[in-house]
Amino acid sequence: MFDKVDFVGGWKLYFSLSAILLLGGIIAIALGGLNFGIDFQGGAQFTVANAERQLSDEQVRAALPEDMAGESVVTTLGENGYEVRTPVISSQQEQSQIRDSLSRAFGGEVSVTTVSPAPWAACSVSDRTFGVLHGMPTKRSGQCRRRPSR
Repeated sequence: MFDKVDFVGGWKLYFSLSAILLLGGIIAIALGGLNFGIDFQGGAQFTVANAERQLSDEQVRAALPEDMAGESVVTTLGENGYEVRTPVISSQQEQSQIRDSLSRAFGGEVSVTTVSPAPWAACSVSDRTFGVLHGMPTKRSGQCRRRPSR
């Protein structure tokens, strides 16, 4: 089937297409930056199911503690569900207070999932990039936490 296709003869075209795609990716990262989600930064995810009341993002943030309201991300899930992602919560008591506050605000059940920060969350962007390319975080900038040796 592919006996008559000259793959090697089109190498210049293939290299050009690859270069264009790589350059486009580099430009997109340079202009937009990388958005490290909860898996890399850590935090808590509060999921509200079967909410009795529909609230705006501002109303949801008003139910959160002031220090977390600005950094929280509110997402609507379907018609009566919400997801609220917050930065890392230091205590179980604070987590319970936020869960209860959201439950009162929405009138629905709230489940909590916490995510610990990635081992290299304290690394600079250049150290993260180096770590991804080499499979480990580095201590070049003095900001990275050391991983335990195996």
